[in-house]
Amino acid sequence: MGEIHSIRLRGPWTISSDDCALVFVHPCTWADAGFVSHSGTLTHYRSFGKPTNIESKRLYLSFEGIQTSGKIFLNDELLAEGFTSGRIEVTSKLLPRNVLAVEVTSASDQGGLTGGVSLEIVDG
Repeated sequence: MGEIHSIRLRGPWTISSDDCALVFVHPCTWADAGFVSHSGTLTHYRSFGKPTNIESKRLYLSFEGIQTSGKIFLNDELLAEGFTSGRIEVTSKLLPRNVLAVEVTSASDQGGLTGGVSLEIVDG
């Protein structure tokens, strides 16, 4: 694999439930973001632009930790279910403007995007 350039997607992220939405910087637990005593599913949203000058590169979304399980969506397209960490190739899926959504399910308020999220640009 070639050289990797990472763009961290720290924030702002919107974390939303049926009745509330908060803006927060990740990584964090739900309790850190203000959803104390929450269990179930919350959706984490983040918009970002497509990098330029990447014609010969491969692009990946990288997740260092989702507590407990996540569904990953890019521009409303389901990319993965039951996801906890790892990389997903998105080379052919990025648009000039993108919306990344992660539906996180956890049995406690320690759920959330508990590790970093980044867009990785890989040579060749």
